[in-house]
Amino acid sequence: MGDTNNFLFPQKDVRMCNWGFLGVVGLVVVWWIV
Repeated sequence: MGDTNNFLFPQKDVRMCNWGFLGVVGLVVVWWIV
């Protein structure tokens, strides 16, 4: 998972991308359940 993030995004943007990805997934899951 960490290797994929380092490959897709710059090292310094990994944390922000992870939080953004988790936020998007969370919204999709909530919308799908509701």
